[in-house]
Amino acid sequence: MKALTLALMVGVGFLAPAIAIAGDASWARLVDLTKRKGYNDVPFEHICKDFFLPLHDDKCIVYQLPYTDLGITHSFNVYTDPAGSVHIMPSEHDYRLGYIYLTDLDGKLLEVLSGNKDNAGWTWSRVPIDKTVKDRFKEEVDYWLKNEDRLSKEPDRKD
Repeated sequence: MKALTLALMVGVGFLAPAIAIAGDASWARLVDLTKRKGYNDVPFEHICKDFFLPLHDDKCIVYQLPYTDLGITHSFNVYTDPAGSVHIMPSEHDYRLGYIYLTDLDGKLLEVLSGNKDNAGWTWSRVPIDKTVKDRFKEEVDYWLKNEDRLSKEPDRKD
């Protein structure tokens, strides 16, 4: 695992270590697979705003590759901001609880949102990166790395 770095949790008021998970080319391959095979028009404005990411004219459209396994929906979301920086947001949720993780291209966990769904829809809030969150993130990363071969066999998007 790469050396730990520090990431400021904006709005939370403390420093939390960012953890590296995919220092090899796996994360970059997943980004490429998502852009080639996933949806290319998923609105993510609320999430991008919650992460304080720069928007394109108040819009945040992501590439998204979703899978549902055993009642959990996993999605790999890729957003390129107006300056050209790539933000990766893998997520996992069931019918009422979920997490969205913000990483960089090296797979470093930078920030996390926890979500709750009710009749009005999803509500997301920042959470500290504690051991529980790191463990959940590691499980989500493992899910995507394990399924890379499965993703590569999906047909390319036609657009």
